[in-house]
Amino acid sequence: MHFVTNLGLSPYPTIEQTGSDTAQALPAGAIATGNVKMQHCVLVVKDAAIRFALGATPVSSGLGAISDVGDVIELDSYAQINQFKWINSAAGVTGKLVIYPGG
Repeated sequence: MHFVTNLGLSPYPTIEQTGSDTAQALPAGAIATGNVKMQHCVLVVKDAAIRFALGATPVSSGLGAISDVGDVIELDSYAQINQFKWINSAAGVTGKLVIYPGG
């Protein structure tokens, strides 16, 4: 495993996204700037577990892969990044994702 931080090698800032009881994608402005699309990122789960899915797979508080606090999710294409959806794993328990861009 390797850990990616934004050391000036990416046009995207490291950001933190707060979870919700409604499924959400990664912020559009954080994954694409004009025609430049992020091709790699590392997500770190904070504060509470989350559920996530890629593509057309639905995600809800009872459906999707579970990721616990401290887990690292690595996405290695714009398609994966753009299709990533996530939600709090339990209603009212707010998780967070820290998004470390890799280019």
